[in-house]
Amino acid sequence: MKIIFNPFEKYPEKALLTLGLLFLIAGSFTGAIFQARYDGVLDTHFVPQKLTVQPFIDIIINTVSLFVVLYPAGYYVNRKSRPIDFLSTILIAPAPFYILPLFNINNFMYSITAPLEQSITNGKNMSGDYSATFTLVDPIALIIILVFSLIALGTLVWFVVLLYNGYKTAANIKTTGQKVFFGAAIIFAEIISKFLISVIPY
Repeated sequence: MKIIFNPFEKYPEKALLTLGLLFLIAGSFTGAIFQARYDGVLDTHFVPQKLTVQPFIDIIINTVSLFVVLYPAGYYVNRKSRPIDFLSTILIAPAPFYILPLFNINNFMYSITAPLEQSITNGKNMSGDYSATFTLVDPIALIIILVFSLIALGTLVWFVVLLYNGYKTAANIKTTGQKVFFGAAIIFAEIISKFLISVIPY
């Protein structure tokens, strides 16, 4: 369990950095092949169009956004904090997200979720009542979406646990205030990544 949720106490920083770079490459490939965008530190979405370098650039932007927030925050807490420890943490923590594109083989998940999103949008525009919308959607599709949503939530929790454990090891945080500061830093990094992804054309 420690390897899955807290490898930072078990392996040296160079091994973690190498593993993180391998995850980055793997996530870029799965995103491109299965049409997934990592359009935010906390986000993974499927798109209808074919992708090339977009997932890779998404990951780079997310990595930079997390680093420019978490490293200064960790250094403020512990002046002995090293950049390599934060970088390896930030590269490894999103690995659970890179599993999600595998559910979109042949654009499977997008073909299910897109009609539902469209139905909700149309239902809201017409009456503001969502109840009728879901009666028009295939029950099997709803079950698949529910299961996938639970899996996606699980990957989000896994990401946060990995990021927290790596940050805790790198910065040696202990107090409740420092932990709250960590949570605020993630939200700030999400805002930065969303902004950069929206304004950088690629």
